Amino acid sequence: MAKTEFESPKYINIKDRQQQLDMILHLQEFSSMLIYVAGEEGVGKSQFLHHVHDQLEVHHQTILIEGAVTHSESQLVSVLADNLACLASLESIEVKLENLQAVSETLHVLVDDAHLLSVDALEILLAKALSNNGWHLILAGGDKLEESLESFQEQLARDDIFHKIELLPLSLEQATEFISGMYSSANVIPFSSKKIQNIWQLSSGLPSKILEIIDHEQRVNMQLVAKLPLGHVAAVCLIAIALTFSYLYQQDTNSVHDQDAIADLLAGKQVLVASGLGENENENVANVVSEMVAPKENLERTEVVQKNESAKDEVVVSLPVKPKEPINVNHESIAVAKVVKNKTSTLKPIDHKLLNAAANSYALQLLGVRSRDSAQQFVDRFSRELNVSKLDIYETKYKGQPWFVVVYGPFSNKDIANKEAGDLSKTLKSQPWIRPISKIQEDIRQLQVH
Repeated sequence: MAKTEFESPKYINIKDRQQQLDMILHLQEFSSMLIYVAGEEGVGKSQFLHHVHDQLEVHHQTILIEGAVTHSESQLVSVLADNLACLASLESIEVKLENLQAVSETLHVLVDDAHLLSVDALEILLAKALSNNGWHLILAGGDKLEESLESFQEQLARDDIFHKIELLPLSLEQATEFISGMYSSANVIPFSSKKIQNIWQLSSGLPSKILEIIDHEQRVNMQLVAKLPLGHVAAVCLIAIALTFSYLYQQDTNSVHDQDAIADLLAGKQVLVASGLGENENENVANVVSEMVAPKENLERTEVVQKNESAKDEVVVSLPVKPKEPINVNHESIAVAKVVKNKTSTLKPIDHKLLNAAANSYALQLLGVRSRDSAQQFVDRFSRELNVSKLDIYETKYKGQPWFVVVYGPFSNKDIANKEAGDLSKTLKSQPWIRPISKIQEDIRQLQVH
């Protein structure tokens, strides 16, 4: 997205999307599953994918591909070869991948608008992602892409080749956060809470539409200012400053002066709904925005990027979850692993309830995050919708730093786990990762205390 009149915002740390980002980073590190980033047009898939790329390239070799430009097999091979500095052939690319594997390095390939890829190009990406010395793969695209992935999965007689991350429209609270980020340097949001609510209603919570609407208001305001004499412009600027400060004390007013470009758009939407045009409200909003908001030239967007904060030193903690109660760290009742430099000490395994589960059972990994607080917030958020007796949190390491994992289970067999994962995906808005208990137990047993 290109620049609008306001400042280009950095990546806005919205809780739900931050959790989804952490899950992607965890899967890319510990799983061979490919990632499918889904969501309706305008929800921010491209922006989100670029931020994932920025996070991954800190520690790994990455290639970001635009499906709208690189969609044929030959174009794909050419882009991959250019990035890997090798000849434009699958054989040369294979040699490069083997060299990366020999030095314990991984390649992460991210594709935006992947639904525009040809069948041959998509098959090359999928086949190599599933091979032993292949790349890690993240695809962002529309419903057509999901159909292709499911078809490929059926051909392989498997049901676990991809993990779906679905981005949803912003809530009013998240939209307020998003708009605040645009004006972070000014420390003042030039909109009342009422106007922000109008923007949110018009945009249906889609970040791209929020940018269009704000850009439209600024264009209208600039056109009005351009028609005024220079002295009047100075007066308008002073009035604007005064109004900005007045918003700090009086945000919601029903004054006639609150009628502006955004209010006009919202009024147009309400007339459209009252007249019965369009089958649903989202369609009405889209019509209003497209007719009254979008300028003749293509509106550009603003990319958002922010680096994650570094994690702290490793502490391995097992947190049992009590039913119907938020998780509280009790240092007298949980096992904390500490490294003690004592040559005569003996190793003792960490005590964790999942060690007592059947090794051939399964659990669902719901989240992997860098902070214990984020994991606890996740559990607290869904404690009323899930069976808290099956929720658990354990700590491991991700790139040498603390990583907190939320799991749900165990379940006696994979069929039950699959069904539970399907049910939970509607609640969590993302597909849980099915993991064998034996693998989780191996991870836990590796974390020992002296």
